[in-house]
Amino acid sequence: MRTGGAAGGEPGSGRYSGTVTISRRSGWFLLLFAFWNAYVWGTFVYNVYPQHHFDTFFIIHLVIGAFTVLLGVGVGLIGWRRIRHRAPSPRSDVGGL
Repeated sequence: MRTGGAAGGEPGSGRYSGTVTISRRSGWFLLLFAFWNAYVWGTFVYNVYPQHHFDTFFIIHLVIGAFTVLLGVGVGLIGWRRIRHRAPSPRSDVGGL
């Protein structure tokens, strides 16, 4: 056990601090990726359903699509939270301006 030195999370300690910062551009990418994912799987189900009502092919792909869309929703929420968050402008801390 270390008794001295940098504690976890301090800059330069080499340990994960628990927070991740992504850019607004990355947030938009994640959100658009989530919408694209939902669109692709929605279109797939719409196009395949008439030929494969509830056979094994359709059910397996429906489960895969549902799982993928749930992952896309998670990614989309991360992107949405980043886009919605307004970070202070770098120029707001300049004194006298």
